[in-house]
Parts: sequence; C-alpha cells; structure tokens
Amino acid sequence: MIYSPFPVPHVTSPVEISQSNSLGELIFQPAEKFIPKLDFPPTLSGSPNFSNKKKKFHIPIFTSTSIMVRYSEKRKVLRILKNLRNERSDGAFLRNVLLSDSSNSDGDSFNSSEDDLECVRDMMVQSAIEEVEQSRYLFRQPKYRDRKKVFNWRDIIKKNSEMFSSDEFRTEFRMTRYAFNAIFSLINQHAVFKKQGIKRKQYAVQLQLLVYLKRVGSEGAEGNSKKIANFFGISPGTVKNITKRVTKAILSLKEEVIMWPKSSHREAMKTEIKILYGFQNCIGIIDGTIVILDKRPSYYGDSYWCRKQCYSVNVQVVCDHNARITYLVGGWPGSVHDNRAWRNCRLFVNAEAYFNFEVDEYLLGM
Repeated sequence: MIYSPFPVPHVTSPVEISQSNSLGELIFQPAEKFIPKLDFPPTLSGSPNFSNKKKKFHIPIFTSTSIMVRYSEKRKVLRILKNLRNERSDGAFLRNVLLSDSSNSDGDSFNSSEDDLECVRDMMVQSAIEEVEQSRYLFRQPKYRDRKKVFNWRDIIKKNSEMFSSDEFRTEFRMTRYAFNAIFSLINQHAVFKKQGIKRKQYAVQLQLLVYLKRVGSEGAEGNSKKIANFFGISPGTVKNITKRVTKAILSLKEEVIMWPKSSHREAMKTEIKILYGFQNCIGIIDGTIVILDKRPSYYGDSYWCRKQCYSVNVQVVCDHNARITYLVGGWPGSVHDNRAWRNCRLFVNAEAYFNFEVDEYLLGM
C-alpha cells in the first residue's frame, strides 16, 4: 500500500483552539488520515518494468522519500483544513435532509443540541483557516535568525572599495557607481522608503537599491530570491519587499527622466549629430528589443513566444546621440514584429506633435 505522491507530515493545531483534546481531536487529525491511499500491485512499487513480450511498461509510483516537496507547510495545512470544512458542510446538509421529517420532541431536542455543537465545530474550523491564511510565516522560529553578513555594503558603494573594484561593481550590479549614486539621489526621499505605522525599520535605501539591481540584473535561476538573500545576508521575504519598493520608486520617475525633447533641444541635437556623424536633421535613434520573461504568461501565452525561442515582451526605445532615452513603448507580445509596434505607437500615429516635417526631422533605425 503506497501513499499519494503528495504526502503531508503529521500536522498539529496551528492555533490554540481548546485546552481539551475532545474538540481538538475532532478537527485536527494526523494528516495521513486525509490523504487518499492507493492500492497497487507489487510490480508497480519499484522502477518501470519493461516487458519485451507484451511491449508494455508500467508507470512507476513514487514514494514519499523520492518526491521533491512542492508545497509549503502552510499550503498543506490549508488544504487539509479546507477539505475538512467541505466534508463537514456535506455532512451538515445530509443531517438536515435526514432529520427534517422527524416529529419526536425528545429527538428534536437532542438533534437541536447536537446541531449547536456541530455549528461550534464548524466555526472553529473556519477560524483556524482564517488564522492560517493571515499568517505569513506559519512554521518558523519566533526569533529572527542571526544571518551571517556576506559583505559590508557601505564599503561597496565607496569609490575606493576594498571588496569590489569599479569593474567588479559594474559586473555585479550592471552599472557604474556614478550611475548608482545618481539613481539613489533621485529615489532617496520617496515615500515608499519611509517607516509607516508599527512596521519594522527598513534597511538603508542604498542597500535596497543594491538588492534590486542585483536581482533584476540576474538571469534565470540566479535571480531567485533565496540566492539573492544569501548573497546579501537577508531573508527571501525581504528581497521581495525591497523589489516592490524600489520598482515603485523608480517608476515614479518616468515622467521626469523620459521625455520627448522640445524644439530648441532638437535643434541642438541635429547640429551635434550632423557634426559628429554626418546625418542631417536626425533627432534620435530607434531600435526594438525584447525583455525575456521568466515563464509563459497565463493569458495568450503563445503570443509571447518570439523568434529567439523564449517568452518575451517587445520593447521599442528611442534615444539621443548621448544614449539618453527620450521615448519608450513596451508591452507588445514578443511575437509582434517591430514594424507593427512602431506603426501603433504615438510617435507614428500622432507624428505632427513630435516631428517638424518642414525640415524633415526623422529617426535613424538600427
């Protein structure tokens, strides 16, 4: 007899329901009680059994020792509690149906008292579910672990750092220290970094920016929150919170740092581009690229599969001759051609507001 491929260990009550074991035993039982058991022939309990005569093979059944754990303890407990709630709901319905025609007064009194007890038990189950859902860390120690600091971040951001040279800093965080300090000066006073209510004090904004740059600059499994947490000596949950904060702060700068140049600025750009590169009346360079997605989107996922054999989003960028971005449009699925994205953007649809056609201004496509 072999258990289901999703074993759940013995689970005790996540909430203090009652000091007595009578009601507790009615609600919280060993998890194995709620796991369906499957009977298989002995030949199926081992490795695949290939037969040359019958040209068939048996599907192997994995035991609990050979299956990778895919669900958190919190999710396992919730699944058990919700299944128990559904079973009790079905039982209550059957009781109401079977006892609806009862006319015995003593029986009615007994049934009424029993129904009251069942209602109390149902409320206890629902209360347990709500408390588990609201608990961020259900199975963890009450004290925070004293994590070993991997490095001194205050030393890293210094120009003469002992740990990271300029090239090493650029390799790890995908930008120079000058650019890092420029971004920090722009987001330092954002409200998202201010302590609100009784929440714990946040890490320094410089450290949060380092965590964000390290995560978004890592590809594939290297950007996993646990790996980033080990790199900085913080918790994975903190990495996720930092990512949300810094993303919100940076996006708030969009209207300030990405803007279409005014007519006077475009005149200066045309002069410099002509002198440096020989292109007359050119006011910028445009090119399309893709942003690779971590996984297939839930909606219309096939549309995001691009020619580079990955799921991605199409992005078109316009910049000046100094590599400053002046226009950005993204969100088209990766399978969309650059020409289609261009013909549907505001620069093309409302070109009169962006270009001076009297002097034939244009963008240079890469």
